[in-house]
Amino acid sequence: MSTGQILPRVVIIGGGFGGLNAARALKHAPVEIVLIDRANHHLFQPLLYQVATSVLPPTEIASPIRQLLRDQHNVTVLMGEVTRVDITQQIVYVAGFDRPVAYDYLVLATGSSYPFPAKMASDKVTEAETAVRLVNERIAQAKSILLIGAGPVGIELAGEIASLYPGKLVTLMDPGERLMPAFNPKLGELLYAGLKQLGVRIMLGEKLVKMLPATNATASEQPTLQTYLTEKGTQIEADIHFICFGLQFNTQYLKLGSVVDEQKQVKVNSHLQVQGYENIFAIGDIVNTGEAKLITTADAHAKIVARNIERLAANNHSLLDHQPKSTATVVVPLGTTGGAVQLPLGKNEIVLGAWAASLIKGKTLRAPQRWKALGAIMPNDKR
Repeated sequence: MSTGQILPRVVIIGGGFGGLNAARALKHAPVEIVLIDRANHHLFQPLLYQVATSVLPPTEIASPIRQLLRDQHNVTVLMGEVTRVDITQQIVYVAGFDRPVAYDYLVLATGSSYPFPAKMASDKVTEAETAVRLVNERIAQAKSILLIGAGPVGIELAGEIASLYPGKLVTLMDPGERLMPAFNPKLGELLYAGLKQLGVRIMLGEKLVKMLPATNATASEQPTLQTYLTEKGTQIEADIHFICFGLQFNTQYLKLGSVVDEQKQVKVNSHLQVQGYENIFAIGDIVNTGEAKLITTADAHAKIVARNIERLAANNHSLLDHQPKSTATVVVPLGTTGGAVQLPLGKNEIVLGAWAASLIKGKTLRAPQRWKALGAIMPNDKR
């Protein structure tokens, strides 16, 4: 881009799947892009279960953001945490930078946070590797493990541990009366049967008398065998426990309460514009469209927003609408060969068993395809 023309600047906050795909979708657009992320690498979060159980090393699921965008000459990557967005002045404040970053168009793609190991405990690869190594050791050494929360996170982690360590006592507990209650009942039934086959102890309708603040598998000192008491008087003994719930949306840098709802999700219109602001968009986990928080959802958002920014930059205000899906493809693996799948079928859905979960995700959770789409060169890549 050496024409001397002053191009409109698109600032993207967040280097996850949504932010990266938005940048890549604008590769040939007449815009300047600044992508800001507090980490210098992109993580394939769905494979963290395999990392936590030592099936994969952290280097297999991380790639530098600058490397992913190495062939895109209209992008500048800044590493730093966004502390505030001044919508009036159209500037973004980034920790460690003397001057704020001005924008013409802004894309909020900051995603969500979740207790480790569902999401990485640190933005720094070295610190994350240390935490992962410690969790690997704790899981291997523990004779009994308690997983608190039987959503997709708890179910996948239970399946991963139980399939890797047959005979290890894994207890999965949840106050709900069935697994995956927001989905087709057959999905929960298949997952329940699959977990039982792996030897997982499932305790539904149970809640701890005293809720635990954090996972103790990452504690600096070796946890000792504990007895956990439920409100029904059930006693559970476990060497370590994991908190497998607690999704939080990363929108704290938005100081305007009017653009977020009670759950801290960003309010958007049908064009994925932030409510009340034509030149600000939000994508991925943080939006309040009511869709499942999936990589495919973030991908779809990114493509729509990129096209809408191109149209606005060309003074075309006829924008594309995003149509939220009422049902989504949900794949919950149990190790490498088990699990269940819910697929959309018109206005309904179809549920398939372990063979489908293994076929769709299996050992890699489609990571090679995702990395290829992002332009990554991974350690085992022979190119």
